[in-house]
Amino acid sequence: MKLIKLLVLFSIILYAFAGCAATSAVNRYRINNKNNSKTGPDTLRYSSKRLMTVTPLEELDKENDFLLEDDDEEFEGSESTGEYLNKDEVYNNLLKISGETMPVSLCSKILTEAVGLLNTPYKYGGNSENGIDCSAFTQKVFQNSIELQLPRSTREQYLIGDKISKDEELNFGDLVFFKTRKRSSPSHVGIYIGDNKFMHASRKKGVMVSSLEEKYWTPRYIGARRLNITE
Repeated sequence: MKLIKLLVLFSIILYAFAGCAATSAVNRYRINNKNNSKTGPDTLRYSSKRLMTVTPLEELDKENDFLLEDDDEEFEGSESTGEYLNKDEVYNNLLKISGETMPVSLCSKILTEAVGLLNTPYKYGGNSENGIDCSAFTQKVFQNSIELQLPRSTREQYLIGDKISKDEELNFGDLVFFKTRKRSSPSHVGIYIGDNKFMHASRKKGVMVSSLEEKYWTPRYIGARRLNITE
């Protein structure tokens, strides 16, 4: 009888011990599984963050096809034409080099308007002396000088006139275009005024004169468009 009681007691103790061990194992599995489950959400959050930072830019590029133009990404080291210090000096110098390819009267009208905007600060979407972007600058110059209406955006302006490849000789008044962004082309425009120089609204320096031979602009130049300019 005592032997039976001892066997029953031993069985109860053994069962209790086995139950504790199983519970402990389940708890350890749950903890480990809970920790491992963090990898999924974290990875998804990281992927979502990347998508959130990429998609808006891509959509913005698409919108810019029908709105304005992309900012030019001129770096700080871009050289400027230091010989031009004020509007009178700029006008006189540019008139000397531009009159060879176009009647002086037309050059004078276009240059007067362009130089009048010299030093105007850059403003994306701007269209006044308080701030102007590159395509608004070209549009304003031709509209106010010779009443030639250009489209508003850089990409639309790239589709008008006669196409001039990057290897062809340029004339005064040609619209010169540049690719300054990886995902868009063209993204910047200016007006050629002779002697490898062009006027444009730079994002960092406003309306200024630059050279196609500068180390920043040379590799980014993609061609030009010749407008029908007549007296």
